[in-house]
Amino acid sequence: MSIEKLSRSLNVLFLIPLIGLPCMWVYFFIDISVFKSIVEAKMGNLIIWNTVELWQLYLLCLMLFLNCLILLWGLVNLRMSFRAFAKSEVFVDSNIYYIKQFSLSLVVFSIINTFSYSIASVLLSVNHPPGQKVLSIQINSTSIGVLLIGLVFWLIAKILLKARDLELDNNAIV
Repeated sequence: MSIEKLSRSLNVLFLIPLIGLPCMWVYFFIDISVFKSIVEAKMGNLIIWNTVELWQLYLLCLMLFLNCLILLWGLVNLRMSFRAFAKSEVFVDSNIYYIKQFSLSLVVFSIINTFSYSIASVLLSVNHPPGQKVLSIQINSTSIGVLLIGLVFWLIAKILLKARDLELDNNAIV
């Protein structure tokens, strides 16, 4: 399979999360009980769930949706990069920019994701009795992995930039 064909296929494939993720979050806002059950499974016994009010769930849902927007921004940039690859535009400034933006979105997401668990634990324990409020800090392998992948894509963008400069030099000489 050629790079152009694969790039077109990946461009279409990444349209699925761009449509699916916002639809999922709209569903969570409409049926907050589904969102609550997911959060309960994730946070477990840290939270006294009968003290959690509806406004806290909606605020947490909104905060996590903003995290998701960072990923969606990254996916839009990745799709733009695949679109350029499909046109055989590899060493162009716009493509390098899109890859850098994608890598930046991954780095920002991994950092914000680390703090969002802490913010969620504080937010959901606001109504706990004194002495039982929760601040939980979690750094997991997923956040570290996303950070590393973001840094790898940044390196790829830098390599493409160097290759573009070499291509311009070669064209100037010939």
